Amino acid sequence: MVKKRAYRRRTGAGSTEQHGRPRPRIITGTARGRRLFVPRGNPETRPILDRIKTAVFNILGPGFPYISVLDLFAGAGSLGLEAASRGAALVVMVETDPSAVQALRRNASETRLEDAVEIVRRDAFSFLASDARTYDLVFLDPPFSWSQADRIRPLVSAALQRLAVGGCIVLRIPAVAAFSDDGLVMDRRRYGASAVLFISRKPQENARVET
Repeated sequence: MVKKRAYRRRTGAGSTEQHGRPRPRIITGTARGRRLFVPRGNPETRPILDRIKTAVFNILGPGFPYISVLDLFAGAGSLGLEAASRGAALVVMVETDPSAVQALRRNASETRLEDAVEIVRRDAFSFLASDARTYDLVFLDPPFSWSQADRIRPLVSAALQRLAVGGCIVLRIPAVAAFSDDGLVMDRRRYGASAVLFISRKPQENARVET
């Protein structure tokens, strides 16, 4: 009887799966095709699916060179590193979980995007309150437990204070969650269990910020 050789799934840089799930990848740009490491054991670290990320970046378009990006609740860095790979001048990735921060550093190194990224271990609200910079694009991908509007609205309001004129906030929430604000321009797209909102100020609000 021939013994079967034990098979152990690889989880190195070239492996396509980790913890029984597909590893997120960089879709295009200088790090195209690179797979990202995801920390194990944290249910809140749930990288955006590649198909959703592809749709999001198709909507955002090609204008990434030279822009500044803020990635809050960065997780493994799937969104922020994608922006860096596409030429963003600066991507600030903010995360509180220690294992996720380690994964961010590892992924930034393995994708060779360290020079374009700044990794901050801090609470999102604390960071927004203390950081004086403005950003052309802000990714908000909070835990799905943050589905209530009374938690999402203060987060969006704080992020708007850091949004440059003409900038955009990309917010991912559960598809069943409700969020609206008459003072903002919003384009809502549904992708399975997720909804992605593209949020910007109304033109008159941008004019007010400029002055």
